[in-house]
Amino acid sequence: MLADFAVSGFAPRTQRWNRLSEYAGKRVRVLGMADSLEGVMAGVDEMGALLIEVDGQGVTRVVDSNVSVRLS
Repeated sequence: MLADFAVSGFAPRTQRWNRLSEYAGKRVRVLGMADSLEGVMAGVDEMGALLIEVDGQGVTRVVDSNVSVRLS
């Protein structure tokens, strides 16, 4: 599995991750960045970034690997 990941990256796993995510479509708060972020979890992209639909601001990509996602 790790050898495959080294070759193909996260992209082939994106659809499955989004389908199985417990938080998909739910309101969340992302903590651990300089500022917290609230919105609806839209999934992850092909690079593995979290996608958060922020009210009135569109989709924000979260690329920090040291965050905590909580239901809000």
